[in-house]
Amino acid sequence: MRRPVDFLLLCWVSLTFGLGSAAYSEEDLEPIGKMNLALALYDSHPLFLYDRDVAVREVESIFDAFNVGLHWRRNDDPAEDLYTGPVLHVVFMTSDPSGPGWRLNEDTLGVSLSGKGWKRSVFIFFPNVARAVGIRTSADPALSPGQRRDLSRALGRVMAHEMVHAVSPSHPHSDQGLMCSNLSASFLSKRKVSLDGASRAAFLTGLRDWVALPSHAPVSRFAPRLKSSASSRN
Repeated sequence: MRRPVDFLLLCWVSLTFGLGSAAYSEEDLEPIGKMNLALALYDSHPLFLYDRDVAVREVESIFDAFNVGLHWRRNDDPAEDLYTGPVLHVVFMTSDPSGPGWRLNEDTLGVSLSGKGWKRSVFIFFPNVARAVGIRTSADPALSPGQRRDLSRALGRVMAHEMVHAVSPSHPHSDQGLMCSNLSASFLSKRKVSLDGASRAAFLTGLRDWVALPSHAPVSRFAPRLKSSASSRN
């Protein structure tokens, strides 16, 4: 997929090389009203044989646990043009993360792009997520219901991981859990996961700061930089 030129102006957040970070704790979780974030999901390639409803429910359950509502935009709906808040773009990719244009670790599951302005995106390397849960080809229409559920749940968890990076780029990885830099097959397939308190606080702070930006806020002019994101681990 050809990437827009202005992505070169954004700050890269992938899952391999860490940078300095701000510290957040559960004390930063101030009582506030429900916050909302709009997402635009791009997953129309015929390779992407998964259950979107399962993936969406997984992401929503992770963020609803700390009072964040998600609004999934339909790009073919004219009414969406009336929305004036920030939108996080989530793009499923078929490309190899170690290939030209990315040059990330070959096991990378996702990468986030964020700058000082409103442009923020998450890219999910679909085939890698499938392999991470033991599926050799995600394009096989004969996937069992259990395989499709596990794949869809794993996609939702990788999306949630990258969403935290996109909204709060300075937040570091955790030693364990959803924000760990290496997500194992057992973790991606387990029945229920959640964000740790520090990651919740970082996300809420980042979202409040993002919403407060004027819609014309400029994109960061800093050179692209790599920050680690999630890769797979056996």
